[in-house]
Amino acid sequence: MSRHLRDILGYAVAAAVQAGAALLAVPLLTRWLSPAEFGYWSLLEPLFVMGAQVSLLGVNHGLLRSVGEDGTAPAVAWRGLLPWALGSAAAAALIFGVAGRLAAPGLLPVLPFMLALWLEAQSLLALAALRAANRSFPFAAVVTAKSGTFLLVVAAAFFLPLPFAPTAANVAWMLVGTTLLGTTVGVLWCLGDLRRLAVPAATARWPGYASAVGYGAPLMLAGLMTAVTITADRYVLAAHVAAADVGRYVVLVKVASAINLMATPLNMWFPSARFKHVKDADGGARFFRRCALAVFALLAGVAGVLWLVGPALVELLNPTQSVDRAALGWLLVGSVATALAGIMNVGILAGGRTKWSLYAALATGALQIALLVVLTPRWGLPAAALSTGLAGCVGLGLQNFWSQRLQPVPFAYATMAALTATALTTVFGLAHVQGLGDVQRALAFAAAWSALAFIAVRWDDARRT
Repeated sequence: MSRHLRDILGYAVAAAVQAGAALLAVPLLTRWLSPAEFGYWSLLEPLFVMGAQVSLLGVNHGLLRSVGEDGTAPAVAWRGLLPWALGSAAAAALIFGVAGRLAAPGLLPVLPFMLALWLEAQSLLALAALRAANRSFPFAAVVTAKSGTFLLVVAAAFFLPLPFAPTAANVAWMLVGTTLLGTTVGVLWCLGDLRRLAVPAATARWPGYASAVGYGAPLMLAGLMTAVTITADRYVLAAHVAAADVGRYVVLVKVASAINLMATPLNMWFPSARFKHVKDADGGARFFRRCALAVFALLAGVAGVLWLVGPALVELLNPTQSVDRAALGWLLVGSVATALAGIMNVGILAGGRTKWSLYAALATGALQIALLVVLTPRWGLPAAALSTGLAGCVGLGLQNFWSQRLQPVPFAYATMAALTATALTTVFGLAHVQGLGDVQRALAFAAAWSALAFIAVRWDDARRT
């Protein structure tokens, strides 16, 4: 287990650097760029991230399967897919660039956008090889070279008299440079691993590429669908409430999304661990049960802390806003369910079965949008949060249902239910204790929950042995 914790720690460092750099870059960019230029950049950045993901057609996920199921060395799998990734990313960059120029002539900095998209795609492929090799700290080094250096360059442009005009195009050129640096770090690791393995010359075979796309494309599309549904609530809400209420809702979403600091490294680590432990004598049953219960206990504990300290966090982010505890609670439920779905998704990650992940994402998205359209016009902000929470639970249920049909795992459902009831009782009780501040309540819950969760996980494991 210490090896798994070390791997998760490396991914946690990467997630913290990426999230921290994105957060700290915002006040620098808003002060350096004009409001219009910052608006252009805000529209450009999501397209760059989405375009890089789409351009690979899911082969980064297919690389993980090739290593985990077929036993291919990570660097060898990377080298076999690289020529196809170079071509598909170039085609996607050209399509996005031309479409952007036609849709918004003069607004989209086409050349730096195309270069950044192409480089990011190669970075994602190298990062997939690092994940497949369980090299989480080199993974963090690549992320730091990209995101951390981007923050430093933006800070230098703001604080130093550099010869850069404050435009979205120049920010895009900064992104090209820092993405090139991160991609170089990842590619050098892959090349170094190839030299160490001393394997023969590479051949980029179509069947291997087609297999990677067949496995990874549904996961890529499911990820995009999830990304769309994550932001759908605010747009539906905006059609029925004032802009200020949308802003208050987004603040609650930001508080709930703090769970991602825990969930992201876990979901980066799990696929490789899944491919390894599915080869255990028991098919990984004990490992998957322990892992799911431990992650659930962790996420439930973080959610409880965030709910209790929510008023203080909301006031910190927006001093004029009071917290809606019910809305925050449902958003936290949705965040926990979405994060846990990846860890309890065992059967769907097998070769030839990833289409079920896409089906679950489509069903979840359709349900959430339907609930938003029906409930939000009447009940506003609380209904949007309720829709998000319920959709997250349904998504977890669907993925787990199909996963269990494909590869049954004896998950500790009863223990999870007991922990859920205990957590709800405890946080509601602490919320009504007089004489304690929000932070004190959260600390009391964290201390009690840590002991209870540890005992529950150890008891469940001992009971199964």
